[in-house]
Amino acid sequence: LGQVGVVWSISHAEKMMNLMYQYKCREGNCEVPRFHVEDGMKLGMWLQDQKQQRKRNNLNDERIHRLDQLGIVWDIHDDRWEKMYNIWCNYIKRTGHSNVPRSYVENGQKLGMWLHTQRKFKKRGTMNEKRSALLEEAGIVWDVLKQCQKKAYTNGMYRDANGRAQRKCEDL
Repeated sequence: LGQVGVVWSISHAEKMMNLMYQYKCREGNCEVPRFHVEDGMKLGMWLQDQKQQRKRNNLNDERIHRLDQLGIVWDIHDDRWEKMYNIWCNYIKRTGHSNVPRSYVENGQKLGMWLHTQRKFKKRGTMNEKRSALLEEAGIVWDVLKQCQKKAYTNGMYRDANGRAQRKCEDL
């Protein structure tokens, strides 16, 4: 066919999709750094552009489907939150309680700090309602100090005139 004038060319988008596949096969994920260059092509920038186009509803369904099949994470913040939420739920199942010490790290993830941050978002009024509902459903204690004081009071730990517990609430 080349002899009769048929030009075989692949579109830019198709080249980039192939590079995404190549990247995923090599790295095991589609978390391409923004400035990553693959075979001389700005794959990271292209992927960022695809994500922005999707947010603006300017990306066609076929492209979205193909990128979904590769395992593209469209919103890394939501993905990270969901991963931490799942780690926390597993912690609850394993320990029987939802209060993670602030310095607690599980599988390299700062779970205690993540939970502390969720409480701060709730206190400031900046937490999204869906996330708040999920955390409440799993058994979050929003005010750990208040729970600690209540627990201490019901256990008869208050001994001084100021209402301070004589023992630290160790499990919180």
